[in-house]
Amino acid sequence: MISEPVRKRLALLHPEGSEQLARINQLALEATEPELLELCAGCIDSLLQDKSWVPPHPLTPRQQAFIAFSEQFATSVSTLPDAQVARLLEFASEDEVYGFVNALYVVDMSRRLDVVVGRILV
Repeated sequence: MISEPVRKRLALLHPEGSEQLARINQLALEATEPELLELCAGCIDSLLQDKSWVPPHPLTPRQQAFIAFSEQFATSVSTLPDAQVARLLEFASEDEVYGFVNALYVVDMSRRLDVVVGRILV
């Protein structure tokens, strides 16, 4: 989830932190459905690059709910409406939503780190 140039630079400057970042990204993939997380990560990437996101295929209602949640999460997590969480719960259990949100946090944080470090240190 971190680009190779940024990963290498972080590993050089902060080896232990870089290892922990790689580990938490691996845990994020294990915490939820990897395909869904990758789909949402693509959406987040577009937002962070100020580009329009086009899904790679027609989205199911479930995928649409998770994408909408991801867009709001990346844009303004503090204004996430309860209705968006309720929509996720139509498609997943509370434990699955909890795992997804934690994984999404890692993805969002990692993508933002990649953008900043890529501009400053690489």
